[in-house]
Amino acid sequence: MSVFTAIPRSFFDPSFYREVHGRPEGLGLMYLFKLALLLVTLITAYVLYMIYGGLTATQELSNSKAETVLYEIADQIPPLVIQDGALQTQVEMPYTINLSADENEENYTLAVIDTTGQITSLQDTNAFLLFTEREILMRKSNGAQVFYYQDINDSDPALNSIYFDNNLAKQVISVTLSWLNENIMLLLATIGATIWVVCLALFFVIWIIQALLLGLFGKLIALILSTPLLYHHSVRLAAYALTPPIVINIGKTAAIGEGTEVSVYIVLAVVFMFFAVWSVKQKFVD
Repeated sequence: MSVFTAIPRSFFDPSFYREVHGRPEGLGLMYLFKLALLLVTLITAYVLYMIYGGLTATQELSNSKAETVLYEIADQIPPLVIQDGALQTQVEMPYTINLSADENEENYTLAVIDTTGQITSLQDTNAFLLFTEREILMRKSNGAQVFYYQDINDSDPALNSIYFDNNLAKQVISVTLSWLNENIMLLLATIGATIWVVCLALFFVIWIIQALLLGLFGKLIALILSTPLLYHHSVRLAAYALTPPIVINIGKTAAIGEGTEVSVYIVLAVVFMFFAVWSVKQKFVD
């Protein structure tokens, strides 16, 4: 049975579920794999389209805007030395690195450098990054993530002493932007392949687990409806009954950037499983 036929029929056609039940063997796992293959390919193509569209629009509308922002940041970076797990710099502290804001808006503080101990926590500043004498603190929604200079120095003997300033920052920006402009298709291909492989494996495994669990609900529903139904038949029905909630969830995510709530997804799965078992029951009634 073609996955292209199964998707629409799984929403409304009782005879479809009777056909699925009447198959001599199989748990519907190959169907789930084909469904994952189709949907993951569409998801990957959509994500790459959005990324490529964003990059193209940025290049067409304001090719230098991103560079301007990056170089604005680089200009503010003072000479820094990381040695023996400690940050050293000769600027007056606390030293801030800011991003220029639009008119009538305050500048955004990107980072604060303070090795004197005046500022020791992100709670003491609204900056995204805080560079203290021994560590870097990065703001996150649930607190702060900490990176230690000592870990950087210990990672490689060549990194025992690191020097960085605005000139090096500008060189890094220049090389990076040049590489991105020359290798955008390679970058997109790498991103696409990664998304495709990871999502395919993840979705397939998750949907198998869901089908096995939903198959148990199918047995319970069959008991309530007084319908003879073996467990492996129930799992097979579950694999196809999962199609509507899966398609709705992915479609909603693509449309508004927010998937179906877990509770709604479960209800949909159970409802369509009930529909599948009820459809099978009609075969015995007829």
